[in-house]
Amino acid sequence: MEDLLKIVLSRPSHPGNIGSSARAIKVMGFNNLVLVKPKLFPHREAVALASGAVDILESASVFSELSAAVGEESMVYGLTARPRHFALPVLTPRQAAEEIIENPQKTALVFGSEQGGLLNEEINCCHKIITIETGENYKSLNLAHAVTICLHELRVILSSQSEEDKYIRSTNVPIGEIINLTDHFLDVMKRVEFTNNDKNKYTKIRLLNLFKRNIVEDSEIKMLRGFLSAIQKKNL
Repeated sequence: MEDLLKIVLSRPSHPGNIGSSARAIKVMGFNNLVLVKPKLFPHREAVALASGAVDILESASVFSELSAAVGEESMVYGLTARPRHFALPVLTPRQAAEEIIENPQKTALVFGSEQGGLLNEEINCCHKIITIETGENYKSLNLAHAVTICLHELRVILSSQSEEDKYIRSTNVPIGEIINLTDHFLDVMKRVEFTNNDKNKYTKIRLLNLFKRNIVEDSEIKMLRGFLSAIQKKNL
């Protein structure tokens, strides 16, 4: 399970939070740190706060877009406290941890910028939302603390799980394939004048949510892409 999980920090602005998150990742027994558009990286403050987890920093992957960072993952959880117009399933860290352990697959936990969290277009890359409950008087949670809370819930379950259960595999569709299918659908919809540019944004979100909920096998993607290609040929 540990090797199947990516911890993705999108647009982190403080190198110290990157280092502290790397430390949390190593302490909890995980390996994969991914950064999307970090403001300052590499940086000496990240190294200082990693405190024994410099290897996690050195092996971190860096991307310019979140969609590329999670393109191979078949389950993506986004950490956010903000309500969204197109609601995705909302879980606590413990509920998400239970799901992740019960259905091992390529999974990403995505944490947004310290200043504003995840953007709406980043949420579009996620299948589900994780929200960490806080007190009413002060809801601001440090990025590295949020990473630690989520990984601790996973570690608690993994520590009580048998070795046999740890390595069950499931086959699911990477989110990158879902996004590509959605873009293909939008292209065909525009060609047959089913939709227009004014409605394109909301249509894309609806399609993404539809496909994320219902497509579970690569063969389903291939069938739909083949159907769309046939329509395109007829409309050349």
